[in-house]
Amino acid sequence: MKETEKDTDLIYHRRVSNKAILTKPGWFPLFLFTATSFLLYLPVLNRYFVSDDFKVLRRVCFDHIIFIKGFFRPLSDLSIYMNYRLGGLEPEVFNSFNILIHGLNAFLLYRVCFRFGRSWNTTHQIYFAGITGFLFLTYPFHNEAVVWLLGRGASMACLFSLLGLLFFYEIKNPAFRRWAVAGCYFISLAAFESTIIFPLVLIPLLIREKEKSKNIMLWCFYLILGLSIHLILRFIISGTLFGSYGEEFLASGLQRYISNLAKVAGRLFLPPSENRLLLSALFILCISMIIYFLSKNFGKVRNFIFRKDLLLLLLLLAISCVIPVISGISTQTSESDRMLYFPSVFLCMAVGYIPVFLIKSKKLKIIFVIFILCYNVFFLERNNLNWKKASLVSFSIINTVLSDSTNPKIFFINIPNEIEGAYVFRLGFGDALLMNGKDSTKAVPVNYLTRMESEKFAGKILPVRSAAHLFIPPDVVLIQDSSQRTFIYAKNQLRAVTGISDKIYYWNRETLESIPAFGK
Repeated sequence: MKETEKDTDLIYHRRVSNKAILTKPGWFPLFLFTATSFLLYLPVLNRYFVSDDFKVLRRVCFDHIIFIKGFFRPLSDLSIYMNYRLGGLEPEVFNSFNILIHGLNAFLLYRVCFRFGRSWNTTHQIYFAGITGFLFLTYPFHNEAVVWLLGRGASMACLFSLLGLLFFYEIKNPAFRRWAVAGCYFISLAAFESTIIFPLVLIPLLIREKEKSKNIMLWCFYLILGLSIHLILRFIISGTLFGSYGEEFLASGLQRYISNLAKVAGRLFLPPSENRLLLSALFILCISMIIYFLSKNFGKVRNFIFRKDLLLLLLLLAISCVIPVISGISTQTSESDRMLYFPSVFLCMAVGYIPVFLIKSKKLKIIFVIFILCYNVFFLERNNLNWKKASLVSFSIINTVLSDSTNPKIFFINIPNEIEGAYVFRLGFGDALLMNGKDSTKAVPVNYLTRMESEKFAGKILPVRSAAHLFIPPDVVLIQDSSQRTFIYAKNQLRAVTGISDKIYYWNRETLESIPAFGK
């Protein structure tokens, strides 16, 4: 009998010990989330730079310019300079920073979830925080903020917003707590504008904490003060409050905002697709399933506080989606997915709430969580593959120029703009060459292949030869004269004239190919 009591006591202490590991802000949860983040993004750890990356790298790392007219994201630029000082132009350094920030965000969300549910029992806290953290870590429709060098602005802004929420729950001194949260809000805005609605997120949380109206007004004062200082500095340094992007978005009409609202709602759950009809059908199906599930199970939650918490999380999700609705989200590719990074915090909290409180069967809880995680990881790795392909194209083009010791003039045809939303060279081609010590006039982009043009071809793009010319789909024609000069036309306009020693390459949708007959 004594032995049985000892065994029971031992089991109890083991359970308490395991819960203590998970509930205390120790090293193990931090290591778990950051290590998993690196594991998920291992395929793109050595991904090369693309497009706008080259413009910013040249400006920040070579010209040492942080503040420019029209844009104000100094925190992101400073982090890029720090990475450069640490490891030069090694892509692994820059990519590791992005992946690390994502892992830290998952950990901070994990801690925020514990504080959000501190009135629940410990088991509910652990499940809710753990499930939410891993849902966020694997969420596939915001990974532009993780994979793309310049996408880090969104993840860094989210990091300081999550840190602000954590300070809100953990700092006891009221005055210091307000200053800390407002300070985090101010810093987040220096990274990216997606968290500008943070005060609207905090107000419902203040009401949930039963703060008095006077205190809520005081909180608003501190947050508005942080926003005001940011806007003043932004205007003085960049010369604008909203920038060209912001002015364009704010000038959009009501019809566009309504359209964007539907797009954002669909893209929170669904991958991008060219098939609008399919995407619309899947969106209607998802919404119908969610409504049916909530109508069947919401009433089963006996505790009124738990019901209010779910409604609160849905409200926070709606508030955080204001910026994506204003800016717009692509439904055809992963372009602009970084705008969903901050909203995904509350989406994952709402989804993480479901298996903890709405699903009673332990077996169904496990099936639900595994299904969502598998769904996330599948589309996450598919997005990673697109960015990997884009970086390989970028590296191939730059390496072609750098590896040619004869230093001829090189012409590039059909440079891809993007690969399923993963940028290649929409901008920054000349900057990439200058960064690597090459004369940008020696490499000439003849034309850029858009995604829609590329998708018209089932396989490789094959040149069509005739006695008089060479046609490279979709719209480039090469004509050679008797002196072996080559005239390159794109969309019926003369784009370049090559000499006998010049070289011409074209992108066939898989690799770069040379055109010997016209380059020698």
